[in-house]
Amino acid sequence: MGAFKIILLIGFIILIVGGMLFYFYTQELPKQKEVQTNSNVFITIEDINEPDKLLDMNFVIQGLDVSYYKNDSSSSQAAILETLPINHTYNINVIPNNSSDYYLSSKQFTTNSLDNQHVNLMVEKSGEIILSSNTSILINNPLILDVKLMNNLNEYKNIGGCINYGIHTISVSTNFTKIDNPSNYPYYNYCFGTNITLNSENNEILIPIYMKNLGQLDENDYVNIVIFDRDNVNSNLVNFYNGYNLGGLDENFTFGY
Repeated sequence: MGAFKIILLIGFIILIVGGMLFYFYTQELPKQKEVQTNSNVFITIEDINEPDKLLDMNFVIQGLDVSYYKNDSSSSQAAILETLPINHTYNINVIPNNSSDYYLSSKQFTTNSLDNQHVNLMVEKSGEIILSSNTSILINNPLILDVKLMNNLNEYKNIGGCINYGIHTISVSTNFTKIDNPSNYPYYNYCFGTNITLNSENNEILIPIYMKNLGQLDENDYVNIVIFDRDNVNSNLVNFYNGYNLGGLDENFTFGY
């Protein structure tokens, strides 16, 4: 009888230990493996000219050596937690929107630590411009448009423009390179682009507009010019991308009869 109890006790112990091992290998170990194969990455986005000022902005994280793609939004209140597979390289890109006047920005990072990581993306706010001329009447040829930066703290990059005109003008030109019409200005008669950036050291540019007219100008004639900045997308300077106006606000000026 004593031997039987011992056998029962041993069996009970084996059952308990077996159950514990089963639970560990089926429940706890997978959790530990999951923790060990992912990294906690805290994302913040800041204004480059106002350090420590967090921004509410949309961004996308894309894996460069792993299949991973996620859209998310940063917060002006705290860092955003992303759980990413470890030992891989990622690219984070700010996604433009029409209410934002920041230039595009991206950053590459690698999750190579089990510890918490902090990825901080710095973005640059566009400057604002004002357009003026010594006259708004079509009495000079060339017309001279004065483009001036309002706030020298921020830049207005890679200035471009598009021009429309009235019935007695057959063509216009500037001193700058003619470019294809941006997709958001498809019906303008003439567009141009520059590599000129307005900043604290160079805050003003004069744009001459040469008109070739046919006949006498009258009340049906005008010259309308829109000035915009451009951002670098895939090595191309563009004003409009994926349905969004990039950088700062575009500004209009009209010369009338």
